[in-house]
Amino acid sequence: MLLSISTFSQSWIVTNGNINLTPASARVGIGANANSDAKLTIHGATKYGIQLTNSGLSNGEPYPTITANGISITHPVSGFNSKAEGISITNNASGTNNSIIGLTINNTNTGSPGYATGIYCKNSVTVASPCIAYGFRSETTTTASTASVYGVHSMVSGINPTTTYSGYFSGGKFVIMNGSVGIGTETPNQKLHVVGNSYFNGKVGIGYANPTVPLDVNGTIRAHEVKLCLTQGCDYVFENNYNLMPLSELSAFVKINKHLPEVAPAAEMKNEGINVSEMNALLLKKIEELTLYIIDLEQRLSKVESN
Repeated sequence: MLLSISTFSQSWIVTNGNINLTPASARVGIGANANSDAKLTIHGATKYGIQLTNSGLSNGEPYPTITANGISITHPVSGFNSKAEGISITNNASGTNNSIIGLTINNTNTGSPGYATGIYCKNSVTVASPCIAYGFRSETTTTASTASVYGVHSMVSGINPTTTYSGYFSGGKFVIMNGSVGIGTETPNQKLHVVGNSYFNGKVGIGYANPTVPLDVNGTIRAHEVKLCLTQGCDYVFENNYNLMPLSELSAFVKINKHLPEVAPAAEMKNEGINVSEMNALLLKKIEELTLYIIDLEQRLSKVESN
């Protein structure tokens, strides 16, 4: 069937259910004058500007689609309890081996520098609080026990891995209320499950909301092995020029201060904690000094016994 309708300098040609509008510069306005910036302008109080509905498709038949070089949607909303939906997509399928795609965006940019955006959301809210604005919102449910359900599924590949992002967030907060985050794993068993190396450039608090050191832990740390880095050892104690405190002076110091020289008093340790690396080195130094005292006492004892 071929039907041709001409109006002014534009022509509608209907062929087998397809509508073609010529010339190539033609524009259409529904409920409004055609916009010089858009091929199709729709304005009105209807719930949907464009609605695609399909049912009863046989196996392998395609679903109805909209193909466009660009789509601009504007909703001026005022008053209370208003809801504006830029794009509303509902897909229903049953059976097996079905592929349901709500929105497909293919961007190709061969220029340099190039900029391609799949979905660009810009919200401007000026009404009084409370108000919630979503740049992108996904609600996904399933009743199948073996289904894989993704609220957002991003797969990215690029030549330069340092400037290729599956997700990029700037400003605000990234919140996951109920669920787990897996990095390097699709089956996280904790709130945060990381498989692989991690790098933190800042302070991490566990049990502390405002950490003051690179790793601030309020609680117990369990480990099978801890390796500490020392700035220096204590072998200098065995040098001939090392000034070992005489036992008489050490005895007087302990009686007055109730702790060893160079060792912080118990109250200071309780209030400020200790540096494990420095304390281990200091304890080794005291052991080496004790060794020197024992050697000296053994030499004196040998002289007494020889006499």
